Amino acid sequence: SKYADTPDTLESACVSELIDVIQTSKLDVKLDIRLYKSCRKSLTNVCTGMDQENCLKLLYQNGKLEDGDCKEQVKRIIREGQADIHADRALSFACQVDVLKYCNDIPIGSGKQLQCLLSMGKSVTSECQNILEKRRELWQSVYNAYGVSGLASPVLRSTNNGHCLRSILLFSSFIIMTGLIYCAYVQQPYPEIIINDLK
Repeated sequence: SKYADTPDTLESACVSELIDVIQTSKLDVKLDIRLYKSCRKSLTNVCTGMDQENCLKLLYQNGKLEDGDCKEQVKRIIREGQADIHADRALSFACQVDVLKYCNDIPIGSGKQLQCLLSMGKSVTSECQNILEKRRELWQSVYNAYGVSGLASPVLRSTNNGHCLRSILLFSSFIIMTGLIYCAYVQQPYPEIIINDLK
């Protein structure tokens, strides 16, 4: 819980160990004992023959999880996925190439690689963009469930404002330059015509 909520307060050796434990538990949902015990009914009846953690996340997002303990455990694994992209198998798989290309030098944990991906905007592959958008909706549903707006993480607040600002500035510069060029070439004869008319 500490790792998912406040990873910066933990020692780096502890974080490394937790990352290993979390990533290992993603290989088989039964290795995450709390999740497996709490969500056994949904895992057995609904989430068979697929990525079971991802199935639980979708059930949670669509309001189809009835058990309160199971909901809490699913919220926990969602928060873990925000702290470490590799703790979310579907996200990690879809964005693997992008992490290697853009964020390989960013340390694992604290959501830093995820922030890196989000900051890349449309530079990432379409597959990665799609799952990031789905995860944003999922993260929002988790924080809405808490009913406290102050719990929103930096990941939720990151809507790629830098990219949007650069795009707006570039577009504005283009409009200004187009106007200046138009005035320089097209509007140039008018002052001469006016001067000739005055003579």
